[in-house]
Amino acid sequence: MSQSLLDDQSSPAEHTVEARLQKLEVAVNSQSCELALLRQHMDDGFVLMRSDMASRLAEAGRASAECIRESERRSDDNLKAVASQLQSQMVELDKRQEARMVEFDKRQEARMVELSRRMDAFSRWMVGLSFGVAVLLANMASRLF
Repeated sequence: MSQSLLDDQSSPAEHTVEARLQKLEVAVNSQSCELALLRQHMDDGFVLMRSDMASRLAEAGRASAECIRESERRSDDNLKAVASQLQSQMVELDKRQEARMVEFDKRQEARMVELSRRMDAFSRWMVGLSFGVAVLLANMASRLF
C-alpha cells in the first residue's frame, strides 16, 4: 500500500488523538503566550516597584535631611540661649564682684584712715611724752645743779 492510502484510511481514534494533540498544542501555545504576558506584567510591576521604592527612599532621605537640619537649628538655638544665659550670669557675677571690691576698698580706706588717726594720736602722745621727759629732765637737772 502506498503512503497516501494509509493516510486516507486513518482510523477515527487517530483523528481524535490528533485533534487532542492539536488542542493540546493550541492550549500549550496559549499558556506560553499567557506566561510570557504574565512575565512581562511582572517585570513591569517590578520596574514600577523599584521606581516607587527609589522615590520613597529619596523622599525619606529628604525628610531625614530636613529633620537633621531642624535638629541642628534647634541645637544651635539652644546653644545660643545657653550662651546668652551664661553671658548674663557672668555679667551679674562681674557686677557682684565689682560691688564687693568697692565695698572692700571702702573698708580698707576706712581702716587706713583709722590707722592714720591712731598714728597721729600716737605721734602726738610721743611728742607730748618726749616733751614731758625733756621738761622732767630739765627740772631734775635744775635741781641738781
